Amino acid sequence: MHSSEARVVRLAANDGMEENTLQQPTTIHPVEQQLSTADDHVMLTVPPYSLNIVTIKTL
Repeated sequence: MHSSEARVVRLAANDGMEENTLQQPTTIHPVEQQLSTADDHVMLTVPPYSLNIVTIKTL
Protein backbone atom coordinates (compact mmCIF):
# COMPACT_ATOMS: atom_id res chain seq x y z
CA MET A 1 0.00 0.00 0.00
CA HIS A 2 1.36 3.43 -0.93
CA SER A 3 -0.69 5.78 1.20
CA SER A 4 -0.44 9.47 0.57
CA GLU A 5 -2.84 10.72 3.22
CA ALA A 6 -4.57 9.28 6.28
CA ARG A 7 -7.06 11.00 8.56
CA VAL A 8 -9.15 10.04 11.57
CA VAL A 9 -12.37 11.65 12.78
CA ARG A 10 -12.88 10.76 16.43
CA LEU A 11 -15.63 11.07 19.00
CA ALA A 12 -14.19 10.43 22.46
CA ALA A 13 -15.40 10.59 26.04
CA ASN A 14 -13.48 10.47 29.31
CA ASP A 15 -15.67 7.65 30.59
CA GLY A 16 -18.61 5.54 29.47
CA MET A 17 -21.14 7.75 31.29
CA GLU A 18 -20.17 11.10 29.75
CA GLU A 19 -22.77 12.70 27.48
CA ASN A 20 -23.79 15.96 25.86
CA THR A 21 -26.47 18.00 27.63
CA LEU A 22 -28.39 21.17 26.86
CA GLN A 23 -26.02 23.01 29.25
CA GLN A 24 -22.88 21.42 27.73
CA PRO A 25 -23.73 20.47 24.13
CA THR A 26 -20.12 19.99 22.98
CA THR A 27 -18.75 17.74 25.72
CA ILE A 28 -18.36 15.02 23.09
CA HIS A 29 -17.67 16.41 19.63
CA PRO A 30 -15.87 15.26 16.47
CA VAL A 31 -12.16 15.99 16.23
CA GLU A 32 -10.27 15.49 12.96
CA GLN A 33 -6.59 14.57 12.95
CA GLN A 34 -4.09 13.83 10.20
CA LEU A 35 -2.13 10.60 10.71
CA SER A 36 1.47 9.84 9.84
CA THR A 37 1.90 7.57 6.81
CA ALA A 38 5.65 6.92 7.01
CA ASP A 39 7.06 3.76 5.40
CA ASP A 40 3.66 2.73 3.95
CA HIS A 41 2.24 2.20 7.47
CA VAL A 42 -0.37 4.12 9.42
CA MET A 43 -0.03 4.25 13.21
CA LEU A 44 -3.20 4.87 15.21
CA THR A 45 -3.72 4.76 18.95
CA VAL A 46 -7.39 4.21 19.74
CA PRO A 47 -8.40 5.66 23.11
CA PRO A 48 -11.06 3.96 25.25
CA TYR A 49 -14.65 5.21 24.93
CA SER A 50 -14.10 6.42 21.38
CA LEU A 51 -15.53 6.02 17.90
CA ASN A 52 -12.95 6.38 15.13
CA ILE A 53 -13.47 6.76 11.39
CA VAL A 54 -10.20 6.32 9.49
CA THR A 55 -9.85 7.41 5.87
CA ILE A 56 -6.78 6.37 3.88
CA LYS A 57 -6.20 7.75 0.38
CA THR A 58 -3.71 5.77 -1.69
CA LEU A 59 -1.79 6.70 -4.81
